[in-house]
Amino acid sequence: MTLGDFNWSIRRYLRSRIGSAPSREDTFDLLATLLGYQSFQCLASDAVIVRLHGADQTYIDDVIALRQSPFPIEHAAMRHKAIGAEGGAGATAQALADYADARVLVAIPHSILVDPDSYPDLDAPFETLRENAGVLALHCALQEDWKLRDLPIQMLESEFINKPELAVPLYHIYNAILDCCHEDSPYRVHICEKTAFYKQAAASNGHALYTRTSQGQLQTISNGSGRPL
Repeated sequence: MTLGDFNWSIRRYLRSRIGSAPSREDTFDLLATLLGYQSFQCLASDAVIVRLHGADQTYIDDVIALRQSPFPIEHAAMRHKAIGAEGGAGATAQALADYADARVLVAIPHSILVDPDSYPDLDAPFETLRENAGVLALHCALQEDWKLRDLPIQMLESEFINKPELAVPLYHIYNAILDCCHEDSPYRVHICEKTAFYKQAAASNGHALYTRTSQGQLQTISNGSGRPL
């Protein structure tokens, strides 16, 4: 499975919700609705939106960071290092979340906003799914319906037996869901179990994971490789 397959699944879900291929505006309005806002304009007062560009200026993602407190919306094109982040789009998005004091971070892959047939060469590695954990956290956690049938979380879990490295994106996904899950949610115990399972599985395969402290700082979970993901 490629990142294109992942994005197509998300796009199919959006299409099922609005009845047609989603435009950029449709997508943002739908995201706002899922987050409990009447429209994207209402969402804007609580969000920071940044358009990410790769080092070669290729378009990567739109990232929405919902702040703990209201904050004017911003549109910006930036390189990875513009806000002090090293690495790929995932690292940049995480730095954005820190910068915005975000309670929710939603990465919107480019291909769900455009006709995927226009991008036949979209073939990013499947492991880059971890950079898009926020998409699943949006649909799964904020709706408290993490079993939505069309979502690729099932694809990831079904592939896990043959691809143990998928413990990394699965950990990040469930950890993001757990962060958004209400204390009294009937799903919380199961989500805690899933998070712990994939955390252990990732560590067993030599991958370092990060967690967030109560002060909001990133803390690396040590293991043999010492390589944070």
